[in-house]
Amino acid sequence: MSEFFWFLLGALVYKVLFSLIDFGHKRIFLTKIKYLAFLLIGRAYQELLLIQELKYKAISHTLEDEQKAKVHKNSDKAFLQAWKKNAVHNLNSSVPFPYQNAIEVEDWSDLMRVMDTYYREKMRRTVGEKRKNQKDAHRP
Repeated sequence: MSEFFWFLLGALVYKVLFSLIDFGHKRIFLTKIKYLAFLLIGRAYQELLLIQELKYKAISHTLEDEQKAKVHKNSDKAFLQAWKKNAVHNLNSSVPFPYQNAIEVEDWSDLMRVMDTYYREKMRRTVGEKRKNQKDAHRP
């Protein structure tokens, strides 16, 4: 009977440890996916801004009326604000419930703050690796 108890206790401990490790792996995976989603959203935003700028240049060459160009700019500004809000909302709503606190983005400024932190950390690692490689290259 004692062996059976220890067997069940071992199975329970295994199950708990496996669940914790699995949760950690899922969290790491979700963090990587989160940054990739942020990159995709940021790239789409850059493309939207480029398209708008090209549109404004085309409008300024074809229209002499400054008022009509201003109307286009205002409507595009409203569209971009709505697009930003929807992008953040769709990102937050697409994450499964147990992992929703892994994405700490409530609005567009939060998304930009997280991306800025990500890029700074990535640059710090890249510069550190370059320095290390240069030091290794100069060693005899």
